[in-house]
Amino acid sequence: MISSKSHHTQFSIAMAAAIGMSMAFADLSVARFFHGIGNGWMMWLAAATTDGGLAIWYLVGAAALFLLFRFVLYRRREAMMAAFVFASVAASGIITDVLKVAFGRARPKLLFRDEIYGFHGFKFGAVWNSFPSGHSTTVAAMTLALCLLAPRWRLLIIPVGTALIATRIITTAHYLSDALFGTYVGVSTTVWVLHYFQRRGLLTANSALTRGETL
Repeated sequence: MISSKSHHTQFSIAMAAAIGMSMAFADLSVARFFHGIGNGWMMWLAAATTDGGLAIWYLVGAAALFLLFRFVLYRRREAMMAAFVFASVAASGIITDVLKVAFGRARPKLLFRDEIYGFHGFKFGAVWNSFPSGHSTTVAAMTLALCLLAPRWRLLIIPVGTALIATRIITTAHYLSDALFGTYVGVSTTVWVLHYFQRRGLLTANSALTRGETL
């Protein structure tokens, strides 16, 4: 289970290695490959679906469900599940926004347009906020949260989440390592939020999250 401390440590080490390898050997070649594809069906499909990674959809949806379950239907367990999703997406998004500015990595579009590549530190503006990928962070947080809430559906949830993250690379909005780091931030934050909710009894014993039905 990623949610256990030892397994999360192993996950962190594996992701750090993958991000480092991607930066050293894959980022530029993968970005140039997809840039050279042009406007084929793969690029069209990726561009059409990539906004599925925008946090606003999930934040609004989770907030609406929380209000519905908490104040209309009076179902506390479901309300706390919605709150868990909201907190996971919101917290991971805030962390990513801070990291983006701190790293100041140039997006692929600057590479193709001006041959600018790398980290420049504390840069504001979308073209300098490539690392980590915000869409990937959101999708990873949402994917893990949903898998924890509905583990029986994970064989559907995980491929959809992976495909949405991949659109950021295919559309050359981000480098591969941006998406990997975004995935790590999303997963790690969701694990932290899970533990926070459990320690404070915000998730009841009837919840799938507390029955051990996790990844």
